[in-house]
Amino acid sequence: MKKMFSINPNIKATVAQSPLKMGKVTTKVVYRLIENKKVPKKIIIPVDLINQKNLTQHNISGWQ
Repeated sequence: MKKMFSINPNIKATVAQSPLKMGKVTTKVVYRLIENKKVPKKIIIPVDLINQKNLTQHNISGWQ
């Protein structure tokens, strides 16, 4: 995707998920379940919108 930004003008944006953030939230939920506490049925973890304007603000070294 990062290569597509530079070669295809039709590419406007993409989103990035944070596996680290997902893992932290998952760990908290698992511990709550182990303790027989209630957890929400749906957990929303926000994504980051990445486009040409903010591309330099994101660490893209791990992108594929």
